[in-house]
Amino acid sequence: MKKIGEIYLTDLTFLSDPCLGTEDVGNCVIRTIPGYYDVYITRSQSREIGFTNRVSNIIAFHRDYGKAMKKRYPTDDSENLYCAVDSGTCGIFNANYYDEHHETNDVHDDWYEENVIKMDDYCITDEMGAICSSGLGDGCYDVFAEYKEENAYALRIKFL
Repeated sequence: MKKIGEIYLTDLTFLSDPCLGTEDVGNCVIRTIPGYYDVYITRSQSREIGFTNRVSNIIAFHRDYGKAMKKRYPTDDSENLYCAVDSGTCGIFNANYYDEHHETNDVHDDWYEENVIKMDDYCITDEMGAICSSGLGDGCYDVFAEYKEENAYALRIKFL
């Protein structure tokens, strides 16, 4: 796992393709423990043509609650969670931040132009969101979360 930065999440988090708006059905909305989350990526080791070294997971661990998790991925799939992808990018966002800065579900709004189009494989946006480019579009990604009581402290989007 490679650490790419940190983000601040409140009690509501979106896992989404950043070309989608806040009201789109494809968003995965999870209640999270508020605080700073360390964000990591992993890369594919698949030998299939075109998939070697692509970002395969984006993972966020709450600093205070996720310390024991940092040696393994969140794997709880009991909820059957997923998020939609259309543009080939996907990420984890503070819901209030996403709602405030991503004005429409049009990929050409200012927020999208400033944060998504300019990134390479991944980026942190104003410490309130993390985005990765998976290179795949038009489908769904599996989402995994680990919980303390009813709020998540570890999140993962599996691209490959």
